[in-house]
Amino acid sequence: MKPITPQRHSTTVGGSTAARVIACPASVRLCQKMPPMPTTDYAREGSLLHAAIAAVIEENLEPNAMIGFEHDGMVLDQDLYDRKLLPAVEAFDDLLDKLEEEMNATATIMVEQEVDFGDFLPDAFGSCDVLIRCGDRMIVLDWKFGDGIAVSAEDNKQLMFYACAASRTNATMHMFEEARDVELVIIQPAQGEPSRWLTTFPELGRFEVALKAAVKESHHTNAPMQQGKHCKWCAAQPVCPLMNGALER
Repeated sequence: MKPITPQRHSTTVGGSTAARVIACPASVRLCQKMPPMPTTDYAREGSLLHAAIAAVIEENLEPNAMIGFEHDGMVLDQDLYDRKLLPAVEAFDDLLDKLEEEMNATATIMVEQEVDFGDFLPDAFGSCDVLIRCGDRMIVLDWKFGDGIAVSAEDNKQLMFYACAASRTNATMHMFEEARDVELVIIQPAQGEPSRWLTTFPELGRFEVALKAAVKESHHTNAPMQQGKHCKWCAAQPVCPLMNGALER
C-alpha cells in the first residue's frame, strides 16, 4: 500500500497561505527569507491521518485495516483511530449519502490531487484532499484533524484556492464541467458535524482576481503589510516589522 500525500509546497502561495497572502502581500517576501519551520508532532500526526484516510478512500479499505499504519515516524494506534480516523471516515460516508440523496446522483471521487493555476498564477499550487462531483454540484473537501478552534467552510480561502486551482488543472478540470455551483466542506472530527458552505463560480472568480492581485503586489518592496488573524501561523513573525513594532518606532 502506497499512501498518497503531497510532496512539495509553494513558496509563493498555496491553499493554507492564501488568506494570509491576500491580507498581507508583504508576507510573501518575508517568509521566503525564513529557514524551513521544524515539523512538529502535531503536524506529523496530521500527515499520518491524511495519508491513512486517503488510502482508505482511494483503495476502498476497511478503516480498521489502517491500525498500525506508519507514516513519517508516526504510527496510527487504536486511540488515534478511535478519536480521529474512524469519526472522519464515518462523517465522510454520511456526507456522501446526504449528497447523493440531495442531488439524486451518484458521486465521483478523487483524492489527494495536486492542483495549480497554470499560467494564470505561476508557482501557485497545493494538494486538495478530496474532490467530489455529484450531479451538477462540485464539492471540495478538506480534513482538519486538530483539536483546537473549529474551522468553518464559510468563505474559507484555502478551499476556494483548491476549487479554483482544480478547475484549471488538467487532471481535475473535467470534474467541473457543466457544474452549477461549488460546495466547500470541512470535516473536523474533534468539532462534530462537517461544516458546509455553498458558493458560486462568480464568487470564486472574484477570489482568483484578488489572489492574483495580491501575489503581484507581493513582488514590490513596499507591498502592503497588515496584521490580523492570518499572522498566527506566519513563518515571518520573527522578522515582521509590524509584529516587532519597528514601524511604530
